[in-house]
Amino acid sequence: MHSKTERSSINNLSIRSKIILSAAIPMLLMSMIATVVYINIEKTISTAKLVEQTHSITAKGNELIKLMLDMETGERGYLITGNAAFLAPFNNAKRVWVARINELKTLVADNPPQLARITKIDQLQTQWLIEAADIVIAARLKVNNISQQGDSAAINEAKQSKAQALANVVKLVEDKTGKDIIDNIRATKERFVEAENLLLVKRQQAALVAATNTKTMIIVGTLFAIILASLIAFFTSANILSNLKKLILGTKKIAEGNFDHIIEVSNKDELSLLADSFNNMSQSLKDSIDEMESALQSKGEFLASMSHEIRTPMNGVLGMLGLLLNTKLDKDQHHKASIAQSSAQSLLTIINDILDFSKIEAGKLSLEKIPFNLQKTLEEVAESLGYQAHEKELELVLDIAKVEHLHIKGDTNRLRQILTNLISNAIKFTATGEVIIRASTKQIDTNNVQFTCHIIDTGIGIEADKQSGLFESFTQADSSTTRKYGGTGLGLTICKRLTELMLGHVAVSSEIGKGSDFSIEIPFEVENEQPLAVPNINIKGLNILIVDDNKTNREVLQGLLESWGAIVVEAVSGKEALQICQQRSQQAHKKFFDIAFLDMQMPEMDGSDLGKQLQSNAAFSKMKLVMMTSIGEQGDNEYFSNIGFSAYFTKPTTTSDLFSALAIIIEDGDTLKRAQPLVTSQYIKSLNPCQSTQPASWTKSTHILLVEDNKVNQMVAKSVLEEYKFSVDIAEHGGEAISKLRAYPYHLVFMDCQMPVMDGYEATRRIRSGEAGTSNSQITIIAMTANAMVGDKEKCFEAGMNDYLSKPLDIEQLLKKLQQWVPITDKSATRPEVEKIAQAEKPSVVIWDKQQAMQRLLNNNDLLLAVVDQFHQEAPDNINQLTLAINENNWSQASKIAHIIKSNAANLSGLDLLDKTTELELHIKNENESQVKTLLPEFIISYQTLISTLQE
Repeated sequence: MHSKTERSSINNLSIRSKIILSAAIPMLLMSMIATVVYINIEKTISTAKLVEQTHSITAKGNELIKLMLDMETGERGYLITGNAAFLAPFNNAKRVWVARINELKTLVADNPPQLARITKIDQLQTQWLIEAADIVIAARLKVNNISQQGDSAAINEAKQSKAQALANVVKLVEDKTGKDIIDNIRATKERFVEAENLLLVKRQQAALVAATNTKTMIIVGTLFAIILASLIAFFTSANILSNLKKLILGTKKIAEGNFDHIIEVSNKDELSLLADSFNNMSQSLKDSIDEMESALQSKGEFLASMSHEIRTPMNGVLGMLGLLLNTKLDKDQHHKASIAQSSAQSLLTIINDILDFSKIEAGKLSLEKIPFNLQKTLEEVAESLGYQAHEKELELVLDIAKVEHLHIKGDTNRLRQILTNLISNAIKFTATGEVIIRASTKQIDTNNVQFTCHIIDTGIGIEADKQSGLFESFTQADSSTTRKYGGTGLGLTICKRLTELMLGHVAVSSEIGKGSDFSIEIPFEVENEQPLAVPNINIKGLNILIVDDNKTNREVLQGLLESWGAIVVEAVSGKEALQICQQRSQQAHKKFFDIAFLDMQMPEMDGSDLGKQLQSNAAFSKMKLVMMTSIGEQGDNEYFSNIGFSAYFTKPTTTSDLFSALAIIIEDGDTLKRAQPLVTSQYIKSLNPCQSTQPASWTKSTHILLVEDNKVNQMVAKSVLEEYKFSVDIAEHGGEAISKLRAYPYHLVFMDCQMPVMDGYEATRRIRSGEAGTSNSQITIIAMTANAMVGDKEKCFEAGMNDYLSKPLDIEQLLKKLQQWVPITDKSATRPEVEKIAQAEKPSVVIWDKQQAMQRLLNNNDLLLAVVDQFHQEAPDNINQLTLAINENNWSQASKIAHIIKSNAANLSGLDLLDKTTELELHIKNENESQVKTLLPEFIISYQTLISTLQE
């Protein structure tokens, strides 16, 4: 009980008091040790002094003996010789004796036995002097004083007296009184010295004990002090740190959002006050967050509601406009409907920007990670914005020479959004000049690459002090920008947030009047697996259930699905959908639904709840589910996938995405399995287009020159090529091939390498040098050789050939080369059945719209014939001049000729040529050489096809 009270009292101390106490106790102990050591040292010093005193006493005792010896020796010498000189040591010792005996008495005054011995020695010495020494010396002196002068009687008397005196001296000497006294003195002195030696030993032992005790005290005391100080420091620090750890752990939990955690400390010190403060702060934060979450929930509900309310009619508007545009309209009606569709898309873009920003702010925007082709994405973005740049007569240049990694994995949809926003801004704020899209990739490690893209314009530029605020919400360079150029000011903010979500960053550098450079850097994973293709599936006859409470949405989706041949049943609610499914499962003569499209936002039972009920019923669970929602939330993909949905789309959804999704889901193969976690619009964009299962076929307007001297080879190659509807001409050798190329435009040349007159290598070199006409200097030439030696392929390429085939011809390899180098123009022959079904989405290519041409020429047939005749006359020159200008990189001349051809095609309503020329002209203006030369064969084919059509 007492211990607990003490512990409690210690815990109640402040940290400062604990520190002072932990320092004071060791200091007090050290003070006690120092005191004891001091006492021992003093004792040692005192003992040392006593030892020194003993040594001094012993020395002085020995000196007394010496003095006695000096007196005794002097006395004897004088007695024997009678020489007074021997009395000098006697007298000197006698004089010093008194001083020395007194000193000894003083030194042993504290030792009565020794003092008694010294006193006895003094008394014996005095007795010796009185009773022996002085008497003998006096007697001898008397002998010396007897005179031997005078007559002989006197001398004889003197001698007798002297002899008598000497006899007396001898008698005195022979008397043992003096000897006894001296022996007594020596004995007493020995006892004195012995006592002092004993005392010396005792005192030395005492000094040794004192020194040992001092040493022991210092060592033991110091160790004890260290141990005690360490224990006190340990327990004090443990007392403080244990509570500090509780405090740190508590603050971490609070920082992680666990505001219900209470920090409890055992002390009533400063840490206790700090813990109380954190607990109060945590409670305040919890209250604030509860309020904020309530506000965010209200905001989220509002956004969801608004999104649903806005997207639902927008979905209806866009869907109906799409269906309207696929009906037969005159030009004015088509134009107005297109404007309406464009305006609706623009409004939807603004709505999406606001909703995206709201989702980013709320942390609810999720990113997908699916494989996609980076080059294709960049080209599609640039192509989609080409018209916008062309309208302002700007050069839009796409530079992807340094894009080395084509197949990567990430969120292609968000990348498109970032690029589209930045490029659109560049076009918007550039009046003259160019916009350059310069992209590159750089390997980070084995599995990751860094994508960098600069969007460089020659526009108005941005002031340095305004650049830092560009990426803030609802911000433009100044208020006049909004008035002049429009915009919400959210685009760059969304770009920045999206880039950061993708672990990248966006930056800008700009100079007023010279333009701006917006750059993004984003890491992507390398995709090693080959991309899949959208499968070939016949949608005709599919049983599809649509569940949506909005009538317009149902009508649009039903009209689209039925145009593809599907059989559609509608339900206006989840409850009705369950009833329909139950009835359908009991109708043995009717096939159950293959797919159900479920709207998310419905009253009473939303799409996710309906999906759960459908999946939980074994009779319905095999039906594939597609979720359609007006607003997406973070984690929706995983959420709906876990329920059992196969696809998930945010409204409005494009018809091509829906068509592809149906194909993927119905096939139920690898393409569906690799959709992680389910099929989305972004996943579909990562796939290759639908691959045809029918044999490839071209048209008679595609002309191939076969250069071959062997008749059998000629027959085989020509028969195979004509099987694929090519028009084939034959040349016997290289010289004849050059002549034929000068006379007629061909799309491709198959060149034998070993021929008489002029072999294929020489012919190719001459064609490349321009001997067959400048327009043919870049014509595609594929080598055909019977040689199979190492180096033949390289030799063909060195001569200028584009590709290589070995003889005898392998039909499969031949077909691959044709598909690679010659665009397929007879699309109707290669489209699978699904494309025919989807005509509402993808109208067939119109080579020549005679009715439209006649309307434009006021139904004047003679005028039409004249225009057609003029077109025939100009066509060869136009093709040659355009090809020559392109080959010489004379972009200005090429642009003029392309514009003339486009105008002629428009006058004649040659719609396919018009489309091809418009695209070609765009890339010519951008000086995109690779794209131009890729499109040129398709353009020439379209030109020849139109000529053939007009001739027919």
